[in-house]
Amino acid sequence: MKQLLSVVLFVSLFATFSFAQYTEGSKILGASVGLFNGGVAPGLQFHYGLNKDIDLGVGAQYWSYGDDFGSDSWNYTAISIVGMANYHFRVDDGKFDPSIGLGIGYVILSDDYDGPYDYDFTQSYLYYAGQITARYWFTPKIAGFVRLGGGALTGIVAGVDFKL
Repeated sequence: MKQLLSVVLFVSLFATFSFAQYTEGSKILGASVGLFNGGVAPGLQFHYGLNKDIDLGVGAQYWSYGDDFGSDSWNYTAISIVGMANYHFRVDDGKFDPSIGLGIGYVILSDDYDGPYDYDFTQSYLYYAGQITARYWFTPKIAGFVRLGGGALTGIVAGVDFKL
């Protein structure tokens, strides 16, 4: 938590009053990759700019892992869907786009074990999410980003965004 507050304070200190890349009506579609439980969790997200400072977004991530142990096999799957509201700090250069957001999500977990006990389960739950994103616009339409938080599956995500 201390690190999260330090990052927010750092971004706040260097935020100023001009902002070129994120505007009202902006539509951004992105793809991401996160690390989860020793595996990779690909994801997709979409953001819509309500105004120059605030966007609403929705994202989804998928993760699956399986293994065989002789005649036994095991497969674990997780799917996460989250809706977010993000505040964008205005930065002078117009390429760096830091934001912070809150949201609510839904995750579905399933475990399929085929063996002597044939153990299967599925569970789902709602969760609250917080995130900090650092996005950098390489061109007016393409950006790379790193996100901390924001989902039930991964703590850190990296990806690419495309302005539509």
